[in-house]
Amino acid sequence: MKKSIFAINLMIMWQRIQTIFLLIASLISLLIFYYDFKVFINITDDNEFFRLSDCYYASSTLLLASISTIYVVFKFSNLKNQLLFSSICRLLIIAALVQSFIFYRNQVGYEIHENFYYLLIPLASLFAASFFIKKDINLINSSDRIR
Repeated sequence: MKKSIFAINLMIMWQRIQTIFLLIASLISLLIFYYDFKVFINITDDNEFFRLSDCYYASSTLLLASISTIYVVFKFSNLKNQLLFSSICRLLIIAALVQSFIFYRNQVGYEIHENFYYLLIPLASLFAASFFIKKDINLINSSDRIR
């Protein structure tokens, strides 16, 4: 039974663990953007929340990071580009965190809601993906030295 080139490339893509971490980061970022999580809560009035969509720049940066992460998944054939783009995605998520903090700082009487920590999951999975991408690059470099 002969396999197509697309099926072989898809199998190679799924054999690397960084693909799973990149998909986790993109899916959670998209879920945070789509469901519009509560990020900060008012101390005096428990019914008043600050949502991520209240800060347009933070939500659009998070959406850009999730779309970029999906793009990174399909750059599996060039590990150096994948490492570069995953670093850019990490910077975008950090920028979304900083933008929400800047917007939050201007609001009086708010504190961090527990949903805010969901923003750290894509960041941590991108760090893990970068670790495994670097590990693959080192493995390829070491096999080149043996030849």
